[in-house]
Amino acid sequence: MNALSWVFIFKIAATVLVWCLPLLLLPADWIEALGFPPQNSYMFARMLGWAYLALCVGYAFGLRASLRGQRLLGPIWVGRHLL
Repeated sequence: MNALSWVFIFKIAATVLVWCLPLLLLPADWIEALGFPPQNSYMFARMLGWAYLALCVGYAFGLRASLRGQRLLGPIWVGRHLL
């Protein structure tokens, strides 16, 4: 396993644990406690959680390519601007 594979594993784990799970699963009161402004509907916060999960799918493709010894540049460029 090379260094790029470890980077993808860290990015997937951090994104899922810090963003996806809280935005998708926490009740609205807890989301407000995390710093989100009060809203009538938390649909957009939930959609943001799904968007981060979709980003993890791209990271997974990059991880798979990295484990095969290839270099898939798409997930590298996308992830560089988010974290």
